[in-house]
Amino acid sequence: MDQNKPSMLVPAAIGGAFLGVTSALPLIGALNCACCILVIGGGVLASFFYIRNYPKALPPVSYGDGALLGVLTGLIGAAVWIAVGIPLQLLQARFLGGGMMGRGIPEDVLNDPEMPAWVREFLEGLFQGGGLSLIMVLALVISALTTSLVFATIGSIIGVAMFGQRTKLPPPPIGPGGPVRVDTPPSSTAPPVIPGPGEPPPPPPPLNV
Repeated sequence: MDQNKPSMLVPAAIGGAFLGVTSALPLIGALNCACCILVIGGGVLASFFYIRNYPKALPPVSYGDGALLGVLTGLIGAAVWIAVGIPLQLLQARFLGGGMMGRGIPEDVLNDPEMPAWVREFLEGLFQGGGLSLIMVLALVISALTTSLVFATIGSIIGVAMFGQRTKLPPPPIGPGGPVRVDTPPSSTAPPVIPGPGEPPPPPPPLNV
């Protein structure tokens, strides 16, 4: 990475905190059902803050920079999502008796005679006494990490396309002695000749017939 470019850590932290907290909230997080809009929004937000402080003297932000910013945003967002989402699920199950962990697996699903035995054992292992098992923790971690990395990267690239394409004037041509000065072309009309003291006046210009 160019040392003159600003750090991506702060913009990625802002975008990651946004997508992690909003995705972990029980009602607001349901918006992710619409193409993971909250996760994409976190990536766009990270690009906005990164480009806002980007030096104008540098070349425009590339899509590769946007992808790298999206990966960093996704990693931070997944960590926030897991750190906030699991305690919220535990509180919801304990005090409200609801949520994914509080409901557990319905009995009619477990008693389905057509369900293979290994599937039934796997589903029963997801929940243990209304709590959160190791399998469920791993499932939440993998889901949050995969979703954040993929869609935060997409959001950051979208943010670069929205905010990062600045129009710049081309640099002046470089000659042997440095930058070449580009002047306006000389006029086709010659300036009038003023005679000096004691000199005869210049002849009149020829007439075009």
